[in-house]
Amino acid sequence: MKFMRLLLVFILCHCVSNLHAQFWQQLPDFPGNPRDDAAGFSIQDKHFCGTGRDDGFNCTRNFYRFNATLQEWENSTPLPDGENRQYATGFAHNGIGYILCGDNCSGNFLNSFWRFDLSNEQWSTLPALPTSGRAGCVHFIIGDSLYLIGGQNSSGILNEVWRYSINSQEWQQKNNLPIPGIWRGLAFSHDNFGYISAGKSSASSWNSETWKYDPVLDQWSNFPAIAFGERTYVGTVQKDSCLYVFGGIDPNDQTLTSFDKINLNFFNTQTLPDFTGNPRKGGVCFSHDGDFYIATGIAGNTRLKETWKIENVMISKLIDEQQLRMYPIPTIDALYLQVDPICIGEFIYVMNGNGSIVLIHRIQSTKDKLSLAHLSSGHYRVVYRNHSSPIVIGN
Repeated sequence: MKFMRLLLVFILCHCVSNLHAQFWQQLPDFPGNPRDDAAGFSIQDKHFCGTGRDDGFNCTRNFYRFNATLQEWENSTPLPDGENRQYATGFAHNGIGYILCGDNCSGNFLNSFWRFDLSNEQWSTLPALPTSGRAGCVHFIIGDSLYLIGGQNSSGILNEVWRYSINSQEWQQKNNLPIPGIWRGLAFSHDNFGYISAGKSSASSWNSETWKYDPVLDQWSNFPAIAFGERTYVGTVQKDSCLYVFGGIDPNDQTLTSFDKINLNFFNTQTLPDFTGNPRKGGVCFSHDGDFYIATGIAGNTRLKETWKIENVMISKLIDEQQLRMYPIPTIDALYLQVDPICIGEFIYVMNGNGSIVLIHRIQSTKDKLSLAHLSSGHYRVVYRNHSSPIVIGN
């Protein structure tokens, strides 16, 4: 009898371990050569990844796109001949993709600017940055304006700020950063303000502060409400009023596996599950619906072509009550479900305030029950597909 109890405990622990291990999932590999320091942009359900330095130490110009609907990679159009690069700036705006600057792996820093039109799968040139080339810049978009900030070239790490009007296709230099520079940091915009943080500010110094930009006043100010620590090679994806921050490299050359969600309305941080693959830097991050993805990068000295995702972490829509209704809320020890028949057989998850899954339940019938007696009182979220709704357990 004691042996059977021990066996049951082992089986349960093994199942729970597997469930948590599967929270990060490996997908089909990126089809190009392994690479790091690629650039990317997203248009609808197509997520483009290209350029970067490959495993032969050569800069590349080819592009592939991840079809999030089919969950597979597809071929795309490469940049024109001679436009190989790494450390480029990639972004999308109003359904158009853009690639800007970078270096060509031969000591030349680029200022060329390219536009990608998905309707004809073609690249076309835009006005080049009207100054010396650079690589490893950070950027944000406010309205129709791209702000290209910092980067590095043969003169060192830069603190220049350039504005590009996407509508008029004109460049304008703005006030410099109030710090020596920024390279391979992070940047985002919210409520018509821009923010930069992390990265290196010179060859020997790191930036640990966050700086806020007012485009009306063309003015920078220190912003202590949020800090990202001393790290470079940070992966970010912004969705609605949330910023998702992946990994990086710290001053001890340690590769981080952390994954956090920043609520930009309140500038508070929620810890999400650490990455469970080999630690890596220099990957391309993107999102689709509620899922976060990372592709390519480098782990140690090995360049990668892996693709990973974590589901249901970027959820902003409530569960549709016509498909799944829950009661009572608040609850004490059980949650009752009334579901559409099409939901039978699918999984729902309960997540705590740290973003950790604390319960996984497979829907068995149109009237079902979740036992919550083992959970402490507090605030949780029920996740179904790419939607979630808050619940409260306890009085």
